[in-house]
Amino acid sequence: VSRTEDWLDDEALYSSAVQVCPNSAKNHHQLGQIYMNQAADIAMSFDNGGNGAEDISELTAKALRQFEAVQVRLPLQSLAHSAQCDLCIAPARL
Repeated sequence: VSRTEDWLDDEALYSSAVQVCPNSAKNHHQLGQIYMNQAADIAMSFDNGGNGAEDISELTAKALRQFEAVQVRLPLQSLAHSAQCDLCIAPARL
């Protein structure tokens, strides 16, 4: 399977990363940031007479879905990390 298209830009990369590794809080966070940055860019174009309220709304909703995914996955990743990490387990053993 060719993944060349996954490297076209950050959105493509992190969209693919979320598909490949859906439990990664980092990937969801990065994709959410990309959507928020895109919405901000469109908002800035309003100063230049641009039109894109629908796009901003859609991108913001997409970003919020990614950030919600982070809220769900981050505690789970922390628990899994703590259970496997000798540095996290060692203090509990003392």
